[in-house]
Amino acid sequence: MKRSFKIFISLFLLIPFLVYSQFTTIDYKIHNVGKVRQFVSNFGTLDDSFENQPYTRYRGLLWCEMPAGSNEEHMYQGGIWIGGITPNGDTLVSVTRTHFTPPEFFPTAEPWDTLWVVKKGDTVDIPYWNNYGAVSDQDFICRYSDYNITNIENHVPLFLDVIQYSYAWSSAPLDEFIIYNYDV
Repeated sequence: MKRSFKIFISLFLLIPFLVYSQFTTIDYKIHNVGKVRQFVSNFGTLDDSFENQPYTRYRGLLWCEMPAGSNEEHMYQGGIWIGGITPNGDTLVSVTRTHFTPPEFFPTAEPWDTLWVVKKGDTVDIPYWNNYGAVSDQDFICRYSDYNITNIENHVPLFLDVIQYSYAWSSAPLDEFIIYNYDV
């Protein structure tokens, strides 16, 4: 009886960690075709530096380097903030990046909820976008929401789904910037 009780307690204590680890598929890529090298995550941040506790395994030193190979950093943090007012007059905000709190947007645990890379001339079937054709030389596409695993005290989600696109080109004059588009 004591042994089964110990096994039950052990499983009971372990379950929250197993369940939590299944809630999201974290991924990142580096735009690297033009003069700008940029870190991009599939949870809406353009960096991964929250209090030295990264969500990804990116060990690069720079989040946004221009020109590529120069070791010149041009961004400390980057992400979107979306706010709204409820019918009751409450002001709510969900952010992908702030210095004071962890991200409030995350992808799901689905294996396809990753960061998709589509190159010039390619067409791919993304579960939320069939027959997606590349816009630039290197497109990154991902999807995340503010209601998936957010565990921030007092955060009230807006229940937003975001599809993020970023576009990078390899030839002048378009190789000097990256365009970001957000469908909310």
